[in-house]
Amino acid sequence: MTALCALFLVGCGPDDERLVDVEAGTWVVSGYDLEGDGTFSFKEQSCNTAAVLKFIDSDVLFVARNKSLSNIADEACLATETDWFCSCFSYSYDGSTQTWVEFAAGDPPADPDGQGATTIELSKDDVVSDRYIFSPLPAGLFSSDGESSAYLFARKAESVAESTGCEAVCLPPA
Repeated sequence: MTALCALFLVGCGPDDERLVDVEAGTWVVSGYDLEGDGTFSFKEQSCNTAAVLKFIDSDVLFVARNKSLSNIADEACLATETDWFCSCFSYSYDGSTQTWVEFAAGDPPADPDGQGATTIELSKDDVVSDRYIFSPLPAGLFSSDGESSAYLFARKAESVAESTGCEAVCLPPA
């Protein structure tokens, strides 16, 4: 585990049993399974950066949806759209499980283990390296039912997250 922690350049304690280090990098939805039956639909190239996830602090992440993407199954994204919807979440991470709870931009992060939290199971995609399955996401987020929907997230360049402007929106107040 220590070698794995060194490989990902994160400080892991001896008891840190996280499945993967998804906290590093920018992630986009490359596939989705709204029914939770194991059948993934994949995003078209023109829309594959319209649904973004970025961990920005030790306990805060943002999720961004390009305004041209009305729901996750929409394939009619406008590559030139520069406006984004930002959702801010606090989170905790243990083993292969994350717990997220949404908080309003400008507010202090909420207790991720408190009321309204969603427990998300993480697993590595067996088909493509550096792609992970998150199941489920909070209800309504990228058309999630909050119970069984699953999403394939693929790592992308940092510039994808930077273009959303959501980091400044979701960073906790100093």
